[in-house]
Amino acid sequence: MPGILPIDHVDLWTVSLTAGSEQYARFSQSLSSDEMVRADRFKFERDRRRFVVGRGALRSILASYLERDPKSIQFAYGPQGKPMLAEAATSGVLQFNASGSNELAVCAVTAGRRVGVDIEHCRPIADGDLPDQCLTTAERTALSALEPARRLAAFYRLWTLKEAFLKATGDGLSRPMSSVEFDIAPDGPLRLVGDQKPVSGENCWDFLEFDPGPQFLGTVVVSNRGCALHYRTWPLECCQTATPP
Repeated sequence: MPGILPIDHVDLWTVSLTAGSEQYARFSQSLSSDEMVRADRFKFERDRRRFVVGRGALRSILASYLERDPKSIQFAYGPQGKPMLAEAATSGVLQFNASGSNELAVCAVTAGRRVGVDIEHCRPIADGDLPDQCLTTAERTALSALEPARRLAAFYRLWTLKEAFLKATGDGLSRPMSSVEFDIAPDGPLRLVGDQKPVSGENCWDFLEFDPGPQFLGTVVVSNRGCALHYRTWPLECCQTATPP
């Protein structure tokens, strides 16, 4: 049982989206009626199962902190659709964010801090097919200066960093990724160097990269500095901890 989170902790849960029939049925029963409607909209059964398992695991993770039944968890949504706990909508004590890609999902949980997380399965993309509309001119120039073998990983680093940051601010993809600019120099820390819509009163962020697994990249962005990532696997827990430089 995770219990109450210290203010300097970010619990990062990894969830496999493959599930047996018994676990899938249990997760299905924990979802709300509107979540099941969303699940039924998926065209492919594979995507429907991933949604049900991811959402069911999210409910179970949050319920473990609140000591509640997963089905009793109620969500509210910010102006741009960012989910939050309905009972925490005013106090903001327990914050979370989730992301999924391929057969893997992650959930970051914090106490009293804004948080965003993103993971991506790094599928091969030809140089000419990189969706560089999400990049600023300076970022495109920096990528072009890299050796071809390093560009794909650098692109996905930027992608996960930008998406996690925009989720942390609550904007999500309601504004373009090119509205923020990062320096991801390999010999230095991740740095936010430009933001067309700076968040009032929050100019300090921790940018924490992590390794979700082979062929994946991930980033957690959390407000204020001095956080440590505590890695956990649902339903089994790990004790590994990482503190940002």
